[in-house]
Amino acid sequence: MTGMIGSGVFVTSGFAVESLGSRTLVLAAWLVGGLVALCGAVAYGGLARRLPKSGGEYLYLSRSLHPFCGFLAGMVSLTAGFSGGIAFAAMTCQEYAKGILLLPAWMPSQTLATAVIIICFLIHIEAGRVAARLNTSIVLLKILTLMCLIIFGYSVVGWPSAVAEQSIQGASTGATIDGFAMTVVWV
Repeated sequence: MTGMIGSGVFVTSGFAVESLGSRTLVLAAWLVGGLVALCGAVAYGGLARRLPKSGGEYLYLSRSLHPFCGFLAGMVSLTAGFSGGIAFAAMTCQEYAKGILLLPAWMPSQTLATAVIIICFLIHIEAGRVAARLNTSIVLLKILTLMCLIIFGYSVVGWPSAVAEQSIQGASTGATIDGFAMTVVWV
């Protein structure tokens, strides 16, 4: 959840506006992505009800299709889903921290991201419940931050006007179905 809000919302929104050039299209992509995620959650909920055992995606695919399908899904989840998501979140943290911290020039570029992963790993190893509470606190803080930004933005800037929408679209190279699909994938 923290990765979805932090790396997903805060980082990919700029790429989505750049790719699509319109706030309306970005919101439409977020809506489509949300519906796809909701369908996935409903499907997993149904599978969990039919197979109430530990194992998740691996178990569902192994039992319903073939054990090799479960193995492949498990490997993709391990390498792309979990490891990739952790790496992306750590690199996002590093990019934001570069603006605040004065890192020495001799330090390798991924040192901070690696340190973030190691620190989180150690916290989870030592105190799983503390880590779970910390994760929940971070999610709540991110949601509160988003709400404050939305309220502040609308109270100071106001509702979007046609002029603002045109200026964003004027800077765009034009939205394509490929750009929309890629934005939905990032959502």
